[in-house]
Amino acid sequence: MGYSTKDLQGVGFEFQEPMSGFLGIGETDPGKGAAKGKRDETTIRFDVRITIPDLSRFLEEPEHEARLSGTVTCKPLGGPFPIQ
Repeated sequence: MGYSTKDLQGVGFEFQEPMSGFLGIGETDPGKGAAKGKRDETTIRFDVRITIPDLSRFLEEPEHEARLSGTVTCKPLGGPFPIQ
């Protein structure tokens, strides 16, 4: 039995996602930046919550919306910052 996006009308979806890695300050190449950040022990962390109020609309309409909120944490850049 198949499902259509109409089955999802009014159904919301929310999840949290943490990501972390190394940041090479002053380096523009991603690979070199990761290596420099690892050497210098410069970490960066991204903690987000993604909220989709209506899955049906999100899947059917190109102008769909999802909300993203959270923080980026990197001590050399001054600590945690809210995502805007």
